[in-house]
Amino acid sequence: MKLSYRYHHDDDELDEEWLIISFFVFICGTYWGIVHLIDKFTFNIMPWWVEPFTAFPLVGLLALIEIFGKNPLYWWPLFWGTKIQIKHIDDDPVKHTLHAEELIQKLGGPTNVYMVNWETLKFRRKKDVTKYILFTSLDRPDL
Repeated sequence: MKLSYRYHHDDDELDEEWLIISFFVFICGTYWGIVHLIDKFTFNIMPWWVEPFTAFPLVGLLALIEIFGKNPLYWWPLFWGTKIQIKHIDDDPVKHTLHAEELIQKLGGPTNVYMVNWETLKFRRKKDVTKYILFTSLDRPDL
C-alpha cells in the first residue's frame, strides 16, 4: 500500500510537455499564418485547410539535411550507387564507427562514397568500387 500526501511531489512528474507542445503549436501557427498571407495576396488558390500541409516538404528537407548534410550534392545515395561490404568485416564494429569519417575521406569524400552502416559502403561510380576492391587488401590496417 502506497501512501501519498499533498507535500510528496515527484520530480519525475514535472515534465515540460506543455512547453514543447505550445512551442510546436506556435511555430505551426506562425508558418500557417505566413502561408495564408502569401496565398491571400497572390491568387488565393489553396483552401484554408490545405495550407498547413505545405510544411511537409519542408520537414522532408530538414530530414535530408540531417541525414546527408546541407550540401545537396551529397544526397546522391538516395537515388543511385553500388553497395559493397567493407573488406575488414571481421573487425570490431566500434572501430568502424570511430573511423568512419577518416575512411570516407580516404575513399574520395562524401561526393563519392557513403557509409550505409558499419559493414556497408555505397559508391557513386563503379570505377571507385573497382579501385576499392583492387587497392585495399586485408593486410592494410588503415582501410
